[in-house]
Amino acid sequence: MRAIHKPSPTFGSSVFGASLGFLRSVKSSLGVSEGHPCLVHCQATETNTFLVEKLCELAKSYHPLAGGGVAQTAFGTIRDAFCDVPLVREVVETPDGGHLFLHWSTEQPQLASRLLVLIPGVTGNFQSVYIQFLLRDAAKSGWDVVILTFRGLESDDLQSPMITCAADRSDINTLLRRISERTSPTCCRVGVAFSMGANMLVNHIALHSSKHSSEPTHFPPSCNTHSDICSLTAAVSVSNPFDFVASANKLHSTWTGRIMSQSIAKNLKKLLGANLELVKKEHVHPIPSRQMGCEGCDRDDALLCPRTLPRLVLAQVDLEKVMKTDLVNDFDEMFTSKICGYHSLNHYYNSASSSYSIPHVPIPLLVITSNDDPFVCAARIEQLSLPSNQNIIVLECASGGHVGFLDSSNPTTSSWAERVALEFADRVVQWKSKS
Repeated sequence: MRAIHKPSPTFGSSVFGASLGFLRSVKSSLGVSEGHPCLVHCQATETNTFLVEKLCELAKSYHPLAGGGVAQTAFGTIRDAFCDVPLVREVVETPDGGHLFLHWSTEQPQLASRLLVLIPGVTGNFQSVYIQFLLRDAAKSGWDVVILTFRGLESDDLQSPMITCAADRSDINTLLRRISERTSPTCCRVGVAFSMGANMLVNHIALHSSKHSSEPTHFPPSCNTHSDICSLTAAVSVSNPFDFVASANKLHSTWTGRIMSQSIAKNLKKLLGANLELVKKEHVHPIPSRQMGCEGCDRDDALLCPRTLPRLVLAQVDLEKVMKTDLVNDFDEMFTSKICGYHSLNHYYNSASSSYSIPHVPIPLLVITSNDDPFVCAARIEQLSLPSNQNIIVLECASGGHVGFLDSSNPTTSSWAERVALEFADRVVQWKSKS
C-alpha cells in the first residue's frame, strides 16, 4: 500500500459563482419556491423514530438551488472540494483476476471504532466531488473512511475483460469481505453509496438476507453465493436508479438526458479503448469450457460463472461497433450485457434493478431520492412503496437532481444529501451503542 496525492479540482469557484447568480435571478420565472418540501417515509418503529429524529429537522431546512434537476446534477459536479485527508491505497484482486482499489484514511483500520464505506457511481472514483466532501466532513467528525474505486477507473488498466457490471455483486462482496478482514467485529460500519453504486450495494445487502432461505429468482447469477457477506451496520442510498429500464427510458426521452447518456458512454468507451489489447486477446483466444471451473464455486454449470463468462462471450462481441456507440444503453446492449451473460438489454437491466430486491434489506437503509432526478423515474419510485420494509427510511425531495442536492443557502460546500448521510451515520453509531 502507498499514499497517494490528489490533484486539485479542475473547475474553479468563480465559474460556479457566476452561474449560481444566474440561477438565482431566474428562480421566480421558473416558479420554484424558496423551500421545496422533503417528505420522510418510514414505519413508526422504535429504531426509525430514533434514526429520523434529526433528519426531520434537516428535511425542513432544505432549500434547494433553483434551476431544476438538470442544473442540480450539473452544478453538483463542479464544486471546489478541497480535502487534505491523506489516503492509503490498497489493491484488492477480484475472483476473475481484476483489480479494485480501496483508499483508507487510516493505516490501522483494525483499530477503527466506526468506519464510513463510500461507494461512488459508475464513472466515479475517490476524487469525485461528492466523495471528497464526505471524506473531509467525516474525518472532521472522527470517522475513519474507506473508498472503493471500481475497475479501471483509477489507472485505466484492466486486469480482466470485465468492466463493472450493475448486475454483478462480486465486486461489492470483495469490498465488504476485505473490510470485514481488516476491521474489528465491533466496528460500526456504515455504507454510503451513490447512483449505480447504491443500486449494487442494495442488491448485495438484500441478497445476503435471502441466501439462507430461497434466493429470489430476479437476483443475477453470482459465484460462491454462500460466502457472500454483509459486514455493514447500516447503509445510505443516494440517487439510486432502482429500475434500470424505467431510468433508461426517462434518460433518453430528453435532449439533456441524451447528452448525459453520451457522456457516460464516452467514459466507458475510453476505459474499453485503453484496454483493447487485453480484450482482443481474450476475444481471439477464449478459454475452453473444460478449463473454466472455479475452485470452490457452488454453481453446477461453470459456463454461467461470472468469473470466467466474459472470456467465453467476447467472441460474440463486435468491438468495432461497440466503440462507435453514442449512448450508454447502446454500449450496455452491445458489450456489458453480453459479457455478463444476459441475452438482451432488458434482461440485463431487469436483473440489475434493485427495485425487486429492496423488500429484503435486513439493516437500516436511508434512501435519499429526488423527483426531478433526470436518471430516476419518479413514478416508479412511488410504485415501489419502499417503507413496506420496516428497515427502510425514505427522504423524498421535490428537487435535488442526480447526486446534486445543492442548498441555495450555501451551494458551494457540502450538499444537503452529504450532510444528511453523515448525520444518519452518526445516529446509527448512537443507536448501536444503545442496542
